Amino acid sequence: MLDQFSGSDMYTNSMEMSDFGDLLDILELTSEEDALFLKEEMIGTTIEHQMDVADILNITSEKPTSPDSTTPQVPPSPLLPPCRVCSEKASGFHYGANTCEACKGFFRRSIVKVQNNKEQYKCLGDGKCNIKPGKRSACPLCRYKKCLEVGMSHEAIKTGRYTYEKRTRDTQEVKKLQSQNNSVDHRSELDLNDDEALAIIEPMMEVQKRYCPLTSLDPDMKLELQKRQEIIYDQYKSRLELFGTMSTLPPDVHQEFKELTGIDLDNREELMSNIARQMEHGLRNMVELVRLIPGFPELSVEDQTSLIKSSHFEFWILMEFRMINPELSVVSGCINAHKDDFSKLFAADHTDEVFNFAKTLHALNMNTEEIVLLRGVVATFRDRCKLQEPEKVERIQWKLLNCIRWLARKNNINPDKRIRVLLERLTALRTLTEYSYKLNKIKSDWPVMSKHPLLLDLMKSMPA
Repeated sequence: MLDQFSGSDMYTNSMEMSDFGDLLDILELTSEEDALFLKEEMIGTTIEHQMDVADILNITSEKPTSPDSTTPQVPPSPLLPPCRVCSEKASGFHYGANTCEACKGFFRRSIVKVQNNKEQYKCLGDGKCNIKPGKRSACPLCRYKKCLEVGMSHEAIKTGRYTYEKRTRDTQEVKKLQSQNNSVDHRSELDLNDDEALAIIEPMMEVQKRYCPLTSLDPDMKLELQKRQEIIYDQYKSRLELFGTMSTLPPDVHQEFKELTGIDLDNREELMSNIARQMEHGLRNMVELVRLIPGFPELSVEDQTSLIKSSHFEFWILMEFRMINPELSVVSGCINAHKDDFSKLFAADHTDEVFNFAKTLHALNMNTEEIVLLRGVVATFRDRCKLQEPEKVERIQWKLLNCIRWLARKNNINPDKRIRVLLERLTALRTLTEYSYKLNKIKSDWPVMSKHPLLLDLMKSMPA
């Protein structure tokens, strides 16, 4: 499909997945020590089944329990203070402190790494990194130090029983926290302070820059992009003057000629291959970015998968529209082409719709931070798929919208008016998304898709 054909997503062969280790390197959704632990746990094991989106989400989640555990995981108690290490929701009393499952697992691995193997963690900062929700894996050394500071130890595993006295203290603390939370007006959530907003925006921007080198288009880059697009247009005009308007070969005629001669007459298979690679690269970008949205990783894998599958087209167009030049009718990036070149693969009315919508997005003059946050917003609409926890998804989206409000105030723009304008565009985008579903059958029949099971799973799970 046309989604993912352009772009700043700069696919390279180095991003190809050859084994489990490469997958962790591509996604980088776990910290270094978590990746090491997972590799050690699965060493010598080959993943023989074809992976889908849910597999990626499962692999990139932090390992919650010990590998030899055979008992069911006990649901978190409603009367526990937050994790003493990262302030996320605690699941119990582990190694001498109330912690979440992620920090419990991290400390267990640290016992092996630091205390048993005498290895050392490294801090890339000043040794005083802030371990907080959403950023607990940023610095393993500071996280380990925090574990020790709150009283976690290997010896405490033997004496760390949850006593009546301890439970009473925790219950009192939770009730105090609940009382404080209930006394806050819900509308106060509209006003994020600088630290709260930046804690959400900056990690998402870092991921976007890593996957999309052209994420931030400064004046020089915009000028260079314009020059490249003008070259593409000039080449297209030269072909028209030399060969005239050429009719498109029907798919069956092209396939028959290819089987007889081995020649891809109009390079459509090369175009299919480039689009498929770019689509998969973009999907992996999406998985990593949405898992940085506060609260998203805590959703069930089923809900995460459903949200990603139902919003991938909108996620794509909200960044790639900047690589589309509606005036010249060209796209640039990994695939440099004129709009007419895609008539080999797609109906003209679909490509027209995409180019026209890109023009309306250009008119909004969104900055990169707005675009990245809006990509998160489209991935968290509770009404587009069946969810186990729709209310939680709505709260996640609310925080992203508040970040957009913060950006608007920072740029001296009326926050309410800005939100209204952006959401109007997302409403219009739904129509284009529904139309894009009709092309899934076409794309899933491309021969090259047999090399991309991740995309096949995505397309076949969408409405026809």
